[in-house]
Amino acid sequence: MTTKQSSDLSERLRVLLRYAKSEKDGTTWRDIASALGDLYPPDMTLPDVIHHVVSVLTEVLCEPRFEIGRSGSVGEDLLLAPIKGYHAIEFYGAKNLETQYTVEQFYNAQVSYVIGQLSIARIDWCHPWYEGSPSSQSTLEATHV
Repeated sequence: MTTKQSSDLSERLRVLLRYAKSEKDGTTWRDIASALGDLYPPDMTLPDVIHHVVSVLTEVLCEPRFEIGRSGSVGEDLLLAPIKGYHAIEFYGAKNLETQYTVEQFYNAQVSYVIGQLSIARIDWCHPWYEGSPSSQSTLEATHV
């Protein structure tokens, strides 16, 4: 049995989980910069946002109770997000290898993929922390297999 303190989970994770599970539609890097606006400077750049998004994805993957990434294909899916799958820039994928996309389109697809993963993350085990209630400072316990 391992014990994890709720304080071990980052505030940016809480913000992005809440954003992903909300009814908000925006999943561009600019939307995420805005969502993180209370934690970080409002003039975040694309690399700043990508840093935070990847850090949150890493944090979620390292905590098995979120139940994200169990298939082992998250890295591949993230890299393919701009051209394949639900978050592809063009829904049916690139028409050919000469199809050109902007850097912003490419990274927006990857940000959208991560937000999609966060939207399906299990949070029942950390609900007090997620809601930000006073009891969120209590110890979170789980059995790891």
